[in-house]
Amino acid sequence: MGDCEGGESMFRVGMVGIGSIAGSHQLGMRASGMFELIRVCGGNNLERLQARSIEWDVLACENYDVLLEDDSLDCIVIASPPDVHYDQARKALLRRKHVLVEKPVCLRVEDIVALDEISRHVGRVCMPGHSGIYDPGVLRMIDMVKSKDIGDVVFSRFYKTFVLDQVRALGWRSNRKAAGGGILLDMGTHFAYLMQAMFGLPDEVHAFVSPSDEASTETTAVLTARYQQGHLSTMQVSSIIQNDSITPWLAIGGTAGQLVHSDKLYANGRAIVGTERVNNFDMMYKMFAKVIQGECESISTVNDAASALKIIEAGYESVRQRQVVPIVS
Repeated sequence: MGDCEGGESMFRVGMVGIGSIAGSHQLGMRASGMFELIRVCGGNNLERLQARSIEWDVLACENYDVLLEDDSLDCIVIASPPDVHYDQARKALLRRKHVLVEKPVCLRVEDIVALDEISRHVGRVCMPGHSGIYDPGVLRMIDMVKSKDIGDVVFSRFYKTFVLDQVRALGWRSNRKAAGGGILLDMGTHFAYLMQAMFGLPDEVHAFVSPSDEASTETTAVLTARYQQGHLSTMQVSSIIQNDSITPWLAIGGTAGQLVHSDKLYANGRAIVGTERVNNFDMMYKMFAKVIQGECESISTVNDAASALKIIEAGYESVRQRQVVPIVS
């Protein structure tokens, strides 16, 4: 471990992945003041790898196994395509590295469970990169929902639209095998994670995607979840419509009020101070450092990631069966 300006130890990091999300991780590490990116690898584009190496002032490594052989590294950040997450995370843990793995953590629930077992066995942290839960407004919403500040939840909606730039649209996301799915898995995992964090696992889900053939990576998805108490929760995600800055991305209605999250959190129309949008990656890495140091339990865990994936898996099963699908907890 190195030292930061304040004299505290910094964790030395190796990262696999050189895409846009890797850039967010690099900025989050630097902003946290607790992590120093040392090495980076990933992808078949050596020119892009070298460019990232120069941009971030780190060493480029063409091979992941060689990266893991660096005993000076404390942590591995996995920001690669989803289909290789499990194997890369497992190898890093077995090399006794702490691991932060981008969402979706794995493409199968049983693989997430296996990573949790390995991390406990080797005594190293394995934490999911679900950055959305570190938003101050989201954390406040979770507290207000669980304390019933708005009564019993009746309806909740998660909404996100955006247009992928050409580089991302033609990258691994266009490859069904590498991506593991389309927008329902990619963006929907964020919302499924928040859904289970706020309300737990639903009883059943019904989903639609477009295009709906399994050979394609869908660009639009709508999923509705029903809870035992009658609460309905929907997520609407699309990568073919320009970002809608008007529609709140998260809204919850209860028997005694409502919560709406846009630029900040609003309770019954009144803004709540201290809930403005921030750099979630900065907050996530500060939490990662605290968990490694044994100061606290993480507010995002691989068990929660497994629950989120159960919702997404049920959504895809609903699409295949063209009917409502129950979720087994």
